[in-house]
Amino acid sequence: MSGPLLYAGCVIPSRLPFVEAAAAFVMGRMGDEVRRIPGAGCCIDPVGLASLAPEARGAAAGDLRRRAGERSILALCEGCNFSLSASAECSGSTIGFLEYLDGSLERIGGLVESPLGLRLAVFPGCHAESAYASRGVSAPEMMERVLRALGADPRHPSGGMCCGGGVSGVDDALSRRILDECVNALDSTGADAIVTSCPFCFLQFDLVARRRVFHIAELAASALGWREDASKYHRS
Repeated sequence: MSGPLLYAGCVIPSRLPFVEAAAAFVMGRMGDEVRRIPGAGCCIDPVGLASLAPEARGAAAGDLRRRAGERSILALCEGCNFSLSASAECSGSTIGFLEYLDGSLERIGGLVESPLGLRLAVFPGCHAESAYASRGVSAPEMMERVLRALGADPRHPSGGMCCGGGVSGVDDALSRRILDECVNALDSTGADAIVTSCPFCFLQFDLVARRRVFHIAELAASALGWREDASKYHRS
């Protein structure tokens, strides 16, 4: 068997299962086999858990590597992408879903049924930017290319930003200040909505900031003919 194994992590299956459904639809439309890592566990969150037990990340990554066998790991969560890319066990064999889409632009262009027609504020998130930068590619630039292929108008705010999710639950006041600064910058682009590839950022924008936000997998699926209305699972 060839092709990557889809790894959704913990947050997406438990809180945003529609994102995994959208990603599977996209892979199927592009003719790729949709298979998941059997018995996959947690990657060990790069913010909350890895700092408490650094050795646990290596153990978790090693377990995922063994379960995936010789196939590469397609991380749907940018936290997982960052965590696995930073581990010696999975470095070089992990790709993110945004990266997967960017590498499939020609196929996407021939499959678009419903161009998005939206102005979208580009926000891959900190984990995405770090993971892709380590591989010499730009997360915002990849997202802009993908959105254009899907028939959208990407709007990229100046400067790097954080959604504040990393300190949520530790210092909620600080988290909210960071989020508010981020949202103000995104609003200034005149976009219809925010697009991210990170479930943590999605939850911050949707649940806390109450802004219209999409995961990149939802948008790709919608443009490629997905008839499900995932927005009914959003809070905003």
